[in-house]
Amino acid sequence: MKNKSFLGLVLFITMAVGIGGCGYNNKVVLPYKDAKTIAVPMFRNSIPPENILTYVAGLESHLTQAVLDDFVTDGNLKITDIDKADLILRGEIAGYEQEPFRFNHFEQVDEYRLFIVLRLTLEDRKTGQVIWKEDNFSGDTQYFINGPRAIQEEQAAEKAILDMANKIVNRVVEDW
Repeated sequence: MKNKSFLGLVLFITMAVGIGGCGYNNKVVLPYKDAKTIAVPMFRNSIPPENILTYVAGLESHLTQAVLDDFVTDGNLKITDIDKADLILRGEIAGYEQEPFRFNHFEQVDEYRLFIVLRLTLEDRKTGQVIWKEDNFSGDTQYFINGPRAIQEEQAAEKAILDMANKIVNRVVEDW
């Protein structure tokens, strides 16, 4: 009988704590005083179009949209126009590269590592002051080109874009 009472008490406490929650939310204390809004103008693609192997048409619009979507999901800063924003995040695509990552027993590439490199600047719109600048900010993914887990480079690029967008938003809201 004691055992059932003890188990009942443990179950009650566990449920009470679970229902009450731990008070967690996804809001953070932003490192920028009074910043509530951000503008993200279209990123520039600085990869030369004549460099056929690394130039990807439309990469800047896909990346900008992914960053905007991540800011909306994060919820710490509201997206707004440049003239109304507290912060402005500017981005420039400096590189899009893939390198062999894994080889098969015939010494042929089985897996690539694809990464995108950006130059980012976060500005205080009211003062014009640069809060931080990153010249080699990167997002990446690995992808197989053979076998059951094989995907196309375009799908891998989308994964790298999503990774990059998530890292950018975290960099802005957490200032690491």
